[in-house]
Amino acid sequence: MQKLVFRWLLTPCLAACGGDDGSSSEVGTESTAASETDETAGPGTDTSQMTGETDSGSLDTSDTTESPTDSGSETEGETEAVDCVPPGDLVAALEAIEGMTVEVVESPYPQYQMFLLNYMQPQDHNNPEGQWFAQRVVLSHISVDEPMVLATSGYGLLGPGYLAEPTQLLAANQISVEQRFFNASIPEPADWTYLTIEQAANDHHRLVEALRPIYCGAPWVSTGASKGGMTSIYHRRFFPEDVDATLAYVAPHNLAEMDTRYGPYIDQIGTPDCAQALKDFQATALSRREALVAMLDSYAQSEGLSYDHLGIDRAVEFNVIESRFVFWQYGSAQNCSAIPDAMASDAEVFGFLDQIAGWSSFADYAIAYYGPYYFQAARELGAPELLEDHLGDLRMYPGENTAALYSPPGTDPVWDGDAMPDVSTWMDSEGERLMFIYGGRDPWSATAYDPGGAGDTHTYWVETGNHGANLNKLPNAEFDEAFAILQGWMGQADVPPDLAERRSRVVPWPRERHAGL
Repeated sequence: MQKLVFRWLLTPCLAACGGDDGSSSEVGTESTAASETDETAGPGTDTSQMTGETDSGSLDTSDTTESPTDSGSETEGETEAVDCVPPGDLVAALEAIEGMTVEVVESPYPQYQMFLLNYMQPQDHNNPEGQWFAQRVVLSHISVDEPMVLATSGYGLLGPGYLAEPTQLLAANQISVEQRFFNASIPEPADWTYLTIEQAANDHHRLVEALRPIYCGAPWVSTGASKGGMTSIYHRRFFPEDVDATLAYVAPHNLAEMDTRYGPYIDQIGTPDCAQALKDFQATALSRREALVAMLDSYAQSEGLSYDHLGIDRAVEFNVIESRFVFWQYGSAQNCSAIPDAMASDAEVFGFLDQIAGWSSFADYAIAYYGPYYFQAARELGAPELLEDHLGDLRMYPGENTAALYSPPGTDPVWDGDAMPDVSTWMDSEGERLMFIYGGRDPWSATAYDPGGAGDTHTYWVETGNHGANLNKLPNAEFDEAFAILQGWMGQADVPPDLAERRSRVVPWPRERHAGL
C-alpha cells in the first residue's frame, strides 16, 4: 500500500485506479496520505501477547508452558498429510485449534460468515521455546467445499468488508492475514532480526496447517497486490505445496538495495512532453523551498502532525523527488494537463504535491506505521533508485531518501543481497502454477517478476494500467483465458452463469492511506 516511492510501492488501490482506459482517478480526487491508516487496519486491538520481560528484544525462554507446541519449523517446503474434518460447528472447530481465539464480526455479505482470529505465532520459528505473539486474521467463510483464498496486504489487516478479486470471482472462502510486526501483530518487545521473509512464510505455513483440516475439501490459492503479492511469492518459495496456486498482482521483484531499473522504465511512460513537464515541476517546486517549508509547517500545526523523524525541510525535498514516480503509480496520462507550470502559485504547487503523495505521508505517525516495511526494504526487499540528479544543486539532501532512513528508531537493517536472487532461483527451477498481473504504466512494473523456467506460469499486462491493475481490467479475451486457468487450478470446469455479476462486485485492492511502499 501509500509516501516515499518505497511507501507507495506496496500499497494497493482503494479508489478507482485504472489506467488510460477511462477507469483512472483524476489527480486531486482522493488524497492517499497516511491520515487514515486504521481504515484498512482491521477490527480489534487485543493482541493477546504471550511474552515475558526481556532486555533489548532478546528472546524470552522463561515461560513456555502456554506456548503451542507445533512450531511449524519443518524442513523447507515440507508439508504433512492432514485428516479432513469438516466441522459440525465452525466456531467450535476454530476454537479447538491450539493458540486460536475467535470473535464473530459483522459481515457485509449475506452469504459469508466472518470472524476475527488471533493465532499465536513464535517470534522465531526455529526457537518455539522463545517469545510468541498473536497474529490477526480475518476469516470470511462461505462453505468448506469451496476454494480457500489466502490473501494479504503485506501490511496491516484487510478489514472484514474486503474480499479480494479471486475470492469474488471464485465465490471462495478467504483468510486475510496481518503481517508480522505490523499494527497489532507484533511481539512485545520486538526483536527486529526476526522480521524476514522466511519467518513470515512460516507464519503463513502454520496458519495453513491449522486451518486445512477444516478447509481441505477444495484447493487453495494465495494472492496479494504489491507487497502482498510479493509476500505470497515468498510463502511459496519456502512452502511451495501449502497452496495449489498463486495469483500475484503488481508485485515488484527488486534485485538490489537500490534497483537501477526504475529510471529507464519511468522515462518511457507517457509522452516526452509530460515527462518534461514533471521534471520542470520538480525544479519549480524545489526553487520554492522556503515557501513550501513554511506552508508545511503551518499544515503540520493545523493538522496536529509532527515531522521529527525527517524534519520538515527533508519532507519537502523528498516529496518533490518522489512526485514523478508517484504521479504514474496511481495516475494516468489524463492528469498531465494538471501539472503546475512555472507560473503556478506557491499554493498550487503545495496542493499538487499533496494530491500526488500527500504531505501527511511524511509525518511521524505514517512513518511509524510503515516502519516495518522500510526495515524489510532496507534488509531484503530492495527499493527503487530514485531519479534526482536532474535537480542538481536544488537538492540539499542528495541520496539520503533511502528505506533505511525510514526504518524504526533503534533498528539497524543490514542489506542481504542473497534473499531476492534466492527467490529467483527457486522460481526458475521449481516454481509452478503462478500468475502475475502488471500495469504497463506502473513504475513498479520496472522490476516485474521474470518467471524463467517456472512451470504452468502466466503473466498478463494491462497495457495502460497503473498500480491498480487486476484481471477485471484485462481485455475480455485475456480475462476469459486467465480466469479459465485460475478455474483449472481450483478444479472448476464450468464458467459460472453469474460471472458478469461477480465481476461487477470486484473492487480494487485497498490502497492504504499513506505514502508507504
